[in-house]
Amino acid sequence: MRILARTDSLTHLPNRRSMLEKINHEKVKYERSKEIFTIAIIDLDNFKEINDKYGHNCGDFVLKKFSKIMIDLVRKQDVVGRYGGDEFILLLPQTNASGASYLAKLILKQIAKFPIKCKGIEISLTATIGVNDYQDEEITIDDLINKADKAMYNGKTLGKNKVVVFK
Repeated sequence: MRILARTDSLTHLPNRRSMLEKINHEKVKYERSKEIFTIAIIDLDNFKEINDKYGHNCGDFVLKKFSKIMIDLVRKQDVVGRYGGDEFILLLPQTNASGASYLAKLILKQIAKFPIKCKGIEISLTATIGVNDYQDEEITIDDLINKADKAMYNGKTLGKNKVVVFK
């Protein structure tokens, strides 16, 4: 039951609850060791159009394939989670915003190279990613996530398919 409560049933990634626990664990580690970590919020661009045009089965298939792409690109100590809907979150221990930005750009390049095939249809995918690193014990986990989310939304207003680091 505990595993089910912390796992997204579609992608089998850690869910929002699990990710918040993992981020809090990294925060506690930071307070001891000052070891920086970064989060990235990833939102699939125009995902509603995929569901509307190709159906929810294809939308679900895209979410699963996108999850696999990210898992294949991250390091063993990194955590990919589903934050909700078509939003994902990365937890990157021992990584600053620059390193996270590099990984985020790799994710964008990878999904641009290989359209996802569902029912014989090629579905092109883009995403917008907001990055924020944890370097201040005064900041809460909610603030950390909100700032990454704000960076991601700034990327959406700048034309989507971008990586934006919170400043």
